[in-house]
Amino acid sequence: MMGSDSNPGLGWVGKAGYGVMALALSSIHNVFLIYHVDAYVNAFGISFGGFWVAELVFLAYNSINDLIWGMIADTNVHADRQDTRGLTRRIRNTVLGGIGMAVSFFVLWFPYTTEWIAVQFCINLILYDTFLTWVELNYSALMADLTVDSKERSDLTAWRSICSLIGCASVFLSFVVWDVHDLTNFRWLATVLAAFSGTAFVLGGAVLRGVVSQSARAASSTSSFTYDEHDNIAAHISQPSSSSSSSSLSSSSSSWSVSVRRWWRDFRRLVSGHNFAWFSLLHFLQVFNCHFNSNFFPLALAVLLGDHLSPLHQSLLLGLSFTLPHINNVLFSSLVKQHGTYAVIAVLLGTKLVLSGGVAAAGLSSWILTALFIASNRIFTEGTCKLLGLVVSDLVDEDFVRNRRSNSLSAFVFGTANFLAKPGQTLAPIVGSYILASVAPGLLFRSEMSGPYAPNRNTHDTEHGQEEQDTGDTTAVSTEAKEGLFYLMTLLPLACACVQLFAWWQYKLHGSALSLMKMRAQDNSALLKQV
Repeated sequence: MMGSDSNPGLGWVGKAGYGVMALALSSIHNVFLIYHVDAYVNAFGISFGGFWVAELVFLAYNSINDLIWGMIADTNVHADRQDTRGLTRRIRNTVLGGIGMAVSFFVLWFPYTTEWIAVQFCINLILYDTFLTWVELNYSALMADLTVDSKERSDLTAWRSICSLIGCASVFLSFVVWDVHDLTNFRWLATVLAAFSGTAFVLGGAVLRGVVSQSARAASSTSSFTYDEHDNIAAHISQPSSSSSSSSLSSSSSSWSVSVRRWWRDFRRLVSGHNFAWFSLLHFLQVFNCHFNSNFFPLALAVLLGDHLSPLHQSLLLGLSFTLPHINNVLFSSLVKQHGTYAVIAVLLGTKLVLSGGVAAAGLSSWILTALFIASNRIFTEGTCKLLGLVVSDLVDEDFVRNRRSNSLSAFVFGTANFLAKPGQTLAPIVGSYILASVAPGLLFRSEMSGPYAPNRNTHDTEHGQEEQDTGDTTAVSTEAKEGLFYLMTLLPLACACVQLFAWWQYKLHGSALSLMKMRAQDNSALLKQV
């Protein structure tokens, strides 16, 4: 592992390379989050039933792919904490996955035919999410594999936030060119973003791989062991612990059935851990809350604030909601160094609870208060999401120590965490669209409206065959729809925050317990290096 006592660490060049890959990821993923539902619902004309079926199929796939890809990623890398060859493979996996992610992002906006839109939507979601999962697992695992030092991990998080902030420029551009009735300009932008993202993944990976290789050469010149000798010694050390030898997912000589049994044994040990179990509950709700905000943020802007903000101001507010979380994360990273991840996340969850409750109590009386809440809720929610990677890295270290491993299962731990949390990603649009269809009919799945979310002033009651007028019932329905959307946007994060704060209170890997675990992780790595 880099960043040990005998190693000067990544340096700013390596951290910049790590950040550039975050730039590549955020430049296309933010656009995907905002527009993929809107495009297929309002531009490509997917039906309500087709949307639900596609999302449910995607939910089933999305619930298992993180665990499977996490196992494959660690089996492929065999990331010994002292073997920089494993890091090189991890970087290569991230780059190749990033290229595939860019291609699948491009394909998403070009339906093959006007028929079977639901099938295309499902296939494109699965294709994009497969590459996204592979990238996120390997990229997130890089942090745990590169260093065990909390301060250096905070630096990596800061670089990731800064570069992700730059990538959010795509959000401003996309809002300017987005037109639900004519996607020509948007498709040109998507093409440019896909090419840029793939190139940035390649360049960032090349820089980081060069830093890792240089560190390996420096370490080999001062070590009396070769990598092969070191690997054999590390494996020999782990043999006194039967749990260590049986829990490793990476064994080139083992059969697939043996690997699956080992995977199942490791999975049960991981999920039975007290800290991991409570974190998984918090993580699930956070993923659900984050994706709900991303999917329905443009809708909330248009319906709740469309009468008060111009399209330009809506564009600025949307862009700020994606950029400010990354700016805040730079601040949060410095706060993490001073007060620890646990305290910072607790304050963010408490802030979300107070804001949601206060605005829900105030109601729709002030559109300015509503605008501030919609933006700030996304900011604090996304800020918490960005810090959870640090928590999972700590859980990787805990698993490394608790099970006396000779090699960390970084991608497996991240994959298991995502396996338990990712259903929230798919449930967010499903639950949101279902509730909105009940409390605010007409806001979604409307092809005849003059704008993406514009209310139809001349609708027909299909049950009674009576035409509604421009006044009267239409106004009442419009008010009811606004109130339904407003209370959904406020009460949902309020409920999430209450449960999350309780789960976070049960999480014990902080303070002295975290410091002791870090010392043991560093001692175990040092022991493997010295033998």
